[in-house]
Amino acid sequence: MEVKLCIDDENIDLNSFVEKMLAGMVVGAVSSLKGYEGGWKMIRLEVRK
Repeated sequence: MEVKLCIDDENIDLNSFVEKMLAGMVVGAVSSLKGYEGGWKMIRLEVRK
């Protein structure tokens, strides 16, 4: 899996541990949601303040 982090239009480099950790957390959360049917190609998550 590939994870990209961008904060205020600035790309943030992630090491492999953080990339795997973030991917696992997001995929785990999404897969437990009602209505999720699997087979995803891309998950996009935006957090705004």
